[in-house]
Amino acid sequence: MDVIWQGRQEYSHVENLQKNNLPRIKNTRQIEVWGLEFEPVVTLGKRSKVEQDLVASLTVLSNHGIQVLQTDRGGQATLHSP
Repeated sequence: MDVIWQGRQEYSHVENLQKNNLPRIKNTRQIEVWGLEFEPVVTLGKRSKVEQDLVASLTVLSNHGIQVLQTDRGGQATLHSP
């Protein structure tokens, strides 16, 4: 098992790293555990509805340095932050 510290990263960067590394490890028995912190971001999953799931406006979140990103993952709204 490999443990890899990624540090503090943008969510979209880590999402791309995961997608790009999947083919490399998919058909192996290799296990990788990534430790990291995300810059503040709210991810909106496939079932998310902005008007129902966010208690603050996009402007307020942006003014506080919090990105809001649509993802292809399941679920609703999730806050990721250090």
